[in-house]
Amino acid sequence: MTLWVLPLQPLNERYSEQWYRWFPEEFKKRGLQPVIIDGEVLTKNIEIGAFLDVNGAHYWGLSQLMNISKIFHEGRVKSGDKFFVADIEFPGHAESIKNMAKLQGIDIKLYGFLHACSVTVGDYVQPLADSMKYYELGWLSSYDKIFVGSNFFRDEIVNKRINVTAPKEDRERLAEKLVVTGNPWNSTEILTKQQPIHNLPSKKKQIIFPNRFDFDKRPNLFLDLCMILADEVPDLKFIITSSRPIMRSCHPWLIRLYHSVKKRLGDRLDFKYNLTKSNYYQYLADSKIMFSSSKYESFGYCPIEAMTFNTIPIVPNKFAYKETVPEEYRYNNMDEAIELCLKYLDTEVDFMEYPSKILYWDRSIERMCQEMTN
Repeated sequence: MTLWVLPLQPLNERYSEQWYRWFPEEFKKRGLQPVIIDGEVLTKNIEIGAFLDVNGAHYWGLSQLMNISKIFHEGRVKSGDKFFVADIEFPGHAESIKNMAKLQGIDIKLYGFLHACSVTVGDYVQPLADSMKYYELGWLSSYDKIFVGSNFFRDEIVNKRINVTAPKEDRERLAEKLVVTGNPWNSTEILTKQQPIHNLPSKKKQIIFPNRFDFDKRPNLFLDLCMILADEVPDLKFIITSSRPIMRSCHPWLIRLYHSVKKRLGDRLDFKYNLTKSNYYQYLADSKIMFSSSKYESFGYCPIEAMTFNTIPIVPNKFAYKETVPEEYRYNNMDEAIELCLKYLDTEVDFMEYPSKILYWDRSIERMCQEMTN
């Protein structure tokens, strides 16, 4: 049995580079035999779009389909083989793989991970929901099992897509395919590559905003927080981080707002861009608090990264955060957010006291493997 793996294009500025390594490593540990089906690279940077480059992602995915067609043509796909797709939200993968197998009498299993979809607030395909809602039902029907990061997101898909769009007789069958595994994580790698485990630096009185500087992450609320807390705590600093090569936002007014607040706060506020993962993790490890004001989150890597470095995540009390972040660090409104920041600036926390909030995600791929081998 061969496990054919279709990864996302590995981009250093996204977690797809980590996934590109983590999945094959874990598959091998679990006795699966992965064969990677790469695509061709159009660009190595996100030039158009917020998550992946719009054109580059299609170029990568469509060239993967060409390679899949070739391995079917060469007779390399056998009954009993399995396919794993690292992002099912792509036109062609599910249909082509299942159709080529069925039309040639080859019995294969198809699995994949769903990051977000057209019900996801702020996702780049949300504006395409009029057509995507039908594609998504087709993908849900084609896959044998689909892995998602949180119960919150699974419920969103069931309630806002399956129960609204699918025929009643199909709803239960489609919902049963959705399996909550969590997003892949590797806390040991993150800590050992950055610094020796349990030898974390002393924290600076600093709050970090590590999310994309786009409106769905509401950085304007973080800038409001900066203005208020700057008066409350005179020696407090604030940083915004980005892996993008230039200061960039899908909403230029946010950049103008940043410069306005920067003019008032001076060197107490800084935007660090063009960061490597290692650079970013160092700023995260140095910071006392990580702040999120996202409008929506189906999983959210930033709090997991923060807690791995014993940086306190202050996040909204909703979305997937209710599954990933302890209750005492979640806020219901900006008044509570300000009070939590003031409270925890002088508090030491060891998040290894919450192993379910960090180490649990280290086994996400293992849970996928168990589903694929049952």
